Amino acid sequence: MEEAIDVMEAWMQLPRNPNQIFHKQSQNKAADAITRILDRIIIENAEGNPSAYFRMEMAESVFLFWKDASPQKCVHQILQILSKIRESEIIDERNIPYNNIISILTKLRSREAAQAVEGLLYRMISLEADMLRKIEDPNNISTGNFPEMLESRCSVDIVTYNSAIASWMHLSQSETDAGERALRILNRMKGSYKIKQRNEEKSRAKSSESYVSVHSKPSDLENWTVVKPNFNSYSMVINTLLRSAAGTEKFDEAAFQAESLLQDLIYFDGESWQKDNNIGEVQRHFHIIMEALAQCQERKTEALEKAIELLHYMEKSRYDDLHPTTKTYNIILGMIGRLKVDKNSIAKMREILSDMKINQSQSHPNTQSMNVLLKSYAALGDGEAAESILRQMEAEVQRGNQDMKPNKDTWNAVIEAYSKSMDHMKRGRKISILLNQMAHYGEKYPDAKPDKITMSIVLQSLVRKVSRGGSRRAGKEALNILNGMITSSKKGNYLMRPDKQVFTTVMNCIVKSGDTNAVNLVLDLLNRMQELRMEGYENLKPDTATMNTVLSAFAAAKSRGAAKQAEGLLEAMSKSRDKEILPNTQSYTLLISAWAKSGSPSAVHKIEKLLNDMKKTNASPNVVTFSNLLHAFAQSGDDTSYASSLHILKKMENGSLGISPNAYCYASVMQCISNTAKVENIVANTMEVLQRLRSFAKSDEVSRESYTAVFNTAIKNIERSHKKRKDQLTVKVLNTMNELHASGRLKAPMNIRTYNAAIRACAFTSGSQDNKNEAFATASNFLNQIRSERGLSPDAYTYPAIMRACEELLGREDEDLEKIKDIFENCCEDGLVDALLLKNMINFLPNVFLREIFNTEKTPETIRLNDLPRKWRKSIYQTKAVGRYHRGGDKSRRNNRSTVN
Repeated sequence: MEEAIDVMEAWMQLPRNPNQIFHKQSQNKAADAITRILDRIIIENAEGNPSAYFRMEMAESVFLFWKDASPQKCVHQILQILSKIRESEIIDERNIPYNNIISILTKLRSREAAQAVEGLLYRMISLEADMLRKIEDPNNISTGNFPEMLESRCSVDIVTYNSAIASWMHLSQSETDAGERALRILNRMKGSYKIKQRNEEKSRAKSSESYVSVHSKPSDLENWTVVKPNFNSYSMVINTLLRSAAGTEKFDEAAFQAESLLQDLIYFDGESWQKDNNIGEVQRHFHIIMEALAQCQERKTEALEKAIELLHYMEKSRYDDLHPTTKTYNIILGMIGRLKVDKNSIAKMREILSDMKINQSQSHPNTQSMNVLLKSYAALGDGEAAESILRQMEAEVQRGNQDMKPNKDTWNAVIEAYSKSMDHMKRGRKISILLNQMAHYGEKYPDAKPDKITMSIVLQSLVRKVSRGGSRRAGKEALNILNGMITSSKKGNYLMRPDKQVFTTVMNCIVKSGDTNAVNLVLDLLNRMQELRMEGYENLKPDTATMNTVLSAFAAAKSRGAAKQAEGLLEAMSKSRDKEILPNTQSYTLLISAWAKSGSPSAVHKIEKLLNDMKKTNASPNVVTFSNLLHAFAQSGDDTSYASSLHILKKMENGSLGISPNAYCYASVMQCISNTAKVENIVANTMEVLQRLRSFAKSDEVSRESYTAVFNTAIKNIERSHKKRKDQLTVKVLNTMNELHASGRLKAPMNIRTYNAAIRACAFTSGSQDNKNEAFATASNFLNQIRSERGLSPDAYTYPAIMRACEELLGREDEDLEKIKDIFENCCEDGLVDALLLKNMINFLPNVFLREIFNTEKTPETIRLNDLPRKWRKSIYQTKAVGRYHRGGDKSRRNNRSTVN
């Protein structure tokens, strides 16, 4: 056997150079050789060969050799050798140095090694439990063998547990269950420690006895085997949990588990922080967990509450080094900033900022803190509050506080706040002033210079302006900004280099501004992108979003030629092998919209072909796609359009298309009925669609958008019909509308257009005079509702409509004229006497009566608006009726001077 050991040691003396392949091969060969020798020694020893002595140090040397020679095979070899040692029973298993073996395995950093370490840990725990049972058994225990049992080489200590945890921590980047495995080990340690604490309370109630009483009582014996988790235990598990779950759906759970572990760390290990100088590390872990909670707060609403609890604990801590820092408060501010912005969230942020000022030993507001608050004001569109914060920061800098120096994000947030302001006049002026101030400030502090993000905010402001019905000049303003950016960048200001997002925003602004030359301007910008790319400008390659904006320009043009151009562009996108500009659902939908608005007789055919083309691609039709198809049917005016549109609507309702209809779909089908030349079925078709809407509204799939336009068109259809009692049909439609809206099954509030349409429908009721009188009473009731209901008021179309009802439904007797006089007096009171109303009245009312109510001796045909009291027409230029009046402007003044004729 001595010769065998010599050979074994000779193999182990081979030089080790892991960087050379032949040395690696020789090491593998040597490892196999010494393993075979060790196996033989174990076998001979087990069979009683007195010369075959075995020591665990021999096995440990083999384990170390395998670790260097072949880490991939090391785990398997170690476990195989351990199995042979245990099976041979050549030594007591309690003398196997499991701690040393775990140390070797931990350094391998593989899943197989971590599993082996975990298995050995639990084996050690089991061995200690067996030992305790033997000590507690009065038939097996004696004072003679007890000290020997205490000398076990496989005792579990804190290093053992932490090594097992570390084996999984090393794999946290690659193994998604590493955190769960590490947590399981920690929980085993925590569980045993809790048992110890309970047993300590029991043992205090018992009397002490000699040597045996100190060591052999069950509670005390368990204390001897228990390990208390320390700071490193918790630290490693917390980091393992968060790293292994990062980027997975389990991260939220891991973040809350980490927060719970921090609470346990406070409970188990709080007393040792100051002694071990770990307070700084504890503070770092508070930040780690708070940042993890911040990542999951959008999905877990309680995350912010947990983070604030941690903040309060830090504020109340008796350790100065654990008190919250600026970073701590900024994490909380950032979490609040991600909430829905309202007055409450703003108040919470200001409260946090106040706390920072109170706890100035380690924290004070800085630029990052204020920028979070500024972004919230930007989201609210509160420019004045945002600018006030900016001025406070500037004042702090003047007092020497450089930590509050405004940077580019600060200025951008203030500009964005004004860009979202509803005050159009102040918005443009303030943005211009702030841009100049920012440019001047940036000369002194380069990190605050305006850049393309700043200009993008301004451009988005212009987009919002035109979206809200602002000036058509916004498109040209956006183009001027882009030209300025290009000029500035060519002079060396690379911060102003526009990218494709900037170009796309400018295109979008031009399209939404309604510029009649939008198509040419957008195509010119597309060409400029290509030219600038040739000059070395990066990120100017158009993508699908850019091309879709061009398609939207064609759709907005509402012409057959534009639709053909859009068709050619989409075909080019489809044939391109460039994945960045391949058409998507929006691309096809925009082309469908272009054809729907083109007025082309072949629009429906084109759209149906496009829908078939979409089935061959990854672009799936959506509700907007089908609503545009239905709109095309409505615009076609074809007698078959209603049947075709109803067929599509039914398929959407029954789910065969996988898309539920929206309000626009029903409105388009109703418009098909309205645009048809044949009116004999107009009422039947209208009521059929309303009945379908009533049935569909019973489902939970009805959207919350307004269906008011559907009912308004239905009432207009009744007006066009040949039915005599149009007043009764109108009331029936309005009752259905009110019923569905009040029940909450769909949103369909009555608006001024609803009432105006209802009055006009009543006006064209035919039949006996009694029928007409009833219709006029209904129309008058609608007018009274308009004037009395909150949130409603007559507009420029209301009184012409009711006056038409007077013309069609009333006679010229004194009683009828008195009713007309009452209506005119209401119109004067509302300040809505205009040229159209006067013209309608002059056409059917007697001159004597007109002179009386106008209080003039002039011939009615010669009366101008200026001849009438100013208060009678005070509201005609403030109404929101589209197409009739505009606020201010030359056109309004010209209309005011026009004669009745």
